[in-house]
This record gives sequence, structure tokens and C-alpha cells, in this order.
Amino acid sequence: ISGEPAIGKTLTADEGLWTPVPASFEYQWYRSGSAISGAKARTYVVAASDAGKALTVKVTGKNSGFSSASQTSVAVTPGEGPSSDLRVASFNISGANNDPKASGDQQVWADRRPVVASQILGESLDVVGLQEAYEGTLQYTSLRDALNSAGRSYEITELDPGASRATRILYNTSTLEMLSQGEYGYTSQVSGRTTRYLDWANFRQKSSGKEFLFVNTHLSPEDTSVKTQQWRELIVKVRELNTAGRPVVAVGDFNTSKFMAGASEMLPAMKSAGFGDVMNQEYQVNPPKNVRAEQVINGWINSFNDYRRDITPYSYSTARTKVGNGIDWVFATNSLRVKQWKVVIDFDPSSLQIRGVIPSDHNMILSLIHI
Repeated sequence: ISGEPAIGKTLTADEGLWTPVPASFEYQWYRSGSAISGAKARTYVVAASDAGKALTVKVTGKNSGFSSASQTSVAVTPGEGPSSDLRVASFNISGANNDPKASGDQQVWADRRPVVASQILGESLDVVGLQEAYEGTLQYTSLRDALNSAGRSYEITELDPGASRATRILYNTSTLEMLSQGEYGYTSQVSGRTTRYLDWANFRQKSSGKEFLFVNTHLSPEDTSVKTQQWRELIVKVRELNTAGRPVVAVGDFNTSKFMAGASEMLPAMKSAGFGDVMNQEYQVNPPKNVRAEQVINGWINSFNDYRRDITPYSYSTARTKVGNGIDWVFATNSLRVKQWKVVIDFDPSSLQIRGVIPSDHNMILSLIHI
């Protein structure tokens, strides 16, 4: 089941991979083990009577010449500690400065923006670290405006185009109060290439009053030694910023998968610094051991899609216990409960093809964290 388990929100059944592919699916939603009358669609809107009750969905596949088969989902429980649940994400939205070379499934920002906004709205994000939100055209404010035109209330922590270039933090002003913010240009940079930044903000969650430090970055892809040094600087900077001992959430495009140089040093370094990967991934270990996230959705898919509609080349579609080799990460204070980790991607489970406009060459990485 994907979607936020909260009253008024829409849940969606993820059918998974079937062999052979069914000609059709049937759905039945259950509340505490009892069938919900009329709830026979792929989606279900959570009712007030569902609060505190275990919701499941049974999916039945049908195909001519075969016996029908059914599978029931893991339960989700609306209303379980919602006041302290934080929905965070990392999303490289692909810069609008790339529009001149857009062709085929890579479309221009004006066409991609509604899909990017729809994914953020669909996941009801509290805060998201944006990368490649091109400052030259104020791409980050155009995304904010698209969200707010849909009736939401989002803001960017820093609007000055020169503050942190295309690395920005977008947050929901209805759920979070920003206490302070800033940016830090890494001392280690690749000469002649894009200047890289760490963006940060301290927030207070309005529902619970709890505070946390949120960090967002986009590390240099051109030079492994520079990239690793930037990553080390991030750890030092978080230590300097977090004198109040707030929980830490750090996201970004680190341009490093668990199989790439730098991961062997930096993944354990983040955990030792107090805020490890929410999936507990280790260098060259797949599937990961002792996964922190209680629920994993689409975890077998990489975060980088390169505008390829067919997801099989960048996923473990035939080995779904493995976790995709993403270069986008969510890290969080080691003691925090991680309820969910999700690769946000809209694809047909039968054909493994992305539906509609591909929003970016990266898939959004989301985590539901209990602070």
C-alpha cells in the first residue's frame, strides 16, 4: 500500500510482479480483517472510522486458463502517531537549463513541472531537498507556485538566486515553522565547474512542537576525491550547526551509489557521526542487512533513471529483495524510527514502463520518519 495513511488521504494498492501477467486485477480493502463495503477499487480514501484500525488490501489476479490467485498487503494503520511523523524527501528535478537539449522522453521543464508538483502533493511532503532547481530561471519558485496554486502552502527557505545556486529546501508552511536557515559553500570544489553547496534549516513541527535540523546537498560528480572531501565537510558542518542536539535529517544527490568509490568510507562515517542511511545500506552489500525502514516501496529501483521509460535496466526487477543502487540518499539520526522508505515512481507493474511524462532523470526518494 502506498500513500499517506491519514484521514482523507488516498491509499493505492501496488499489485507487484505476477507471472504470468494477469489479464485483470480485482481489489478488496479490509478494516481490521473485515471487508469494507464497496471498497473494491485500486485506490481507497481513508475514512474517519479507519483511525487506529489496520487497513489491508487483497489483490486477486485473473487470467483465462489459470486459477485465480490472491495476495494480501501488509497493514497500515491511520492515526498511528501522526503528530510526530515527518515526511521528507530528496528530489533532483533536473535543471530547466537542460531544456535546449530536451528530446524524446526528456521533456522541457514546463511539461515536467506539473508531474513533479503532483508527486510532491501526492506524497504530502513536509520538507524536500531539491537539487538542480536552476536558479537562472528561478525554477524553484516556479515549482513552489505550482504547488501553491493547487491550494497548498509551500515556501523556499532562501529565495536569493545567488545563495546556494540550484540546491534548495522546499517546506510546507502548514506543517513546519522555519526557525533559522543558511547555506555553506564547500571549500573543496572542482575548478571551472558548478559550485557545490550544503543548504540547511532548523524547523519546528507545528503539530508536536518538536524541532529538527534538515540538511540538503548536491555533491560534485566530476572528481571522486573532491566529492569525498565535500562529504566530510558536510559531517563537520552538521556538527557545528547542531549545538542544540536536534534530530538530523540529511538528504541529497551524493552522486555515489553503494558500489562506488567513496561509499566505503562515507557510509560508515555518516553512521558514526550519528545519522546513518535510513535503509542501513553498506558498501557493496546487497540486499542490505538490518534495514531500518519498516516498510520499503519500490526499493529495488535505482534513483537515477536517465529519462528511460523502461525501468528494467536500472532496477532489480527479478531480484526484488535487493535495493537499487541509488545515488540519492536520505540519512537520519540513528535513534529515529523510520516507518517507510520509498522510491517514488509511477510505472505499469505489468510492462515495467513509466507512465506519462517522466518528471526528471532522477526518481524522488522519500522517507517517513517518526521524530
